[in-house]
Amino acid sequence: RELLDAVASVVSALPAAGESLSMFAARVTGRAHALDDGTPLGTLSVGAARALAGLDDPGPDESAAEARRESWAAVGLLCDELSSTVLTMALSGDESATGRVIAAAAASSEPVWLTLRQLVRGLPDWQELDLPEVLVVENPSVLAFAAEACGRRSPPIVCTNGQPRAATMVLLRSLAGAGVCLRHHGDFDWGGLRIGNFLHRRLPVEPWRFDRDAYLRAVVAHPHAAPLTGAPVDACWDPSLSGVMRECGRRIEEELVVDDLLETWP
Repeated sequence: RELLDAVASVVSALPAAGESLSMFAARVTGRAHALDDGTPLGTLSVGAARALAGLDDPGPDESAAEARRESWAAVGLLCDELSSTVLTMALSGDESATGRVIAAAAASSEPVWLTLRQLVRGLPDWQELDLPEVLVVENPSVLAFAAEACGRRSPPIVCTNGQPRAATMVLLRSLAGAGVCLRHHGDFDWGGLRIGNFLHRRLPVEPWRFDRDAYLRAVVAHPHAAPLTGAPVDACWDPSLSGVMRECGRRIEEELVVDDLLETWP
């Protein structure tokens, strides 16, 4: 009964407004570590937070720690808010605290890292900024190339930097919720397909130059690309992609096709 009463107290105090998890726990339960990972109250409460935010349960291939940070962030609570970051380029900014940081970086044609704290405490109003599409990529080198080659002509880009972290998911979910079209590209290897499956499972994303035909064009253009190794996985957005990757046996990294990604962007 005591545990259920504590869960009810936590739920009734949500959503929060960018408060740290430990401060929230201290205020609501009287114990700063009551909602720590692995505690009974923490386990039940993070599940309640996930339900309140409408998030799916994390899959077996997802990071439990990142899923936990994302769940708390979705109801306005910050856990490791400075260590979870996302790299962006050429997003539109407004007069919000985070919007001013984004706008300053865009004006200088520079990529910028945003923390989970910045995203939870003050997101720009994406609908007012009329941002139609965002390119979601896997590797920071794509943003470095865009900064040099495109400058202010760069498309708006969000980088997952490998497997998406909580900050990445909070940002992408906010963009999707505002009606922004998310177009995704990654490495043509098994890890890249796993990341793509994760994003397609969790978000309304569309592939961008990341299908069977794009892979075959890249293999022809780069016949000496590195061998494809590792355990195969099917791509949920293009069932034929995995088969041709097995047949060709080449790993096509984003850096090999970055020109095509940016030059053909609408």
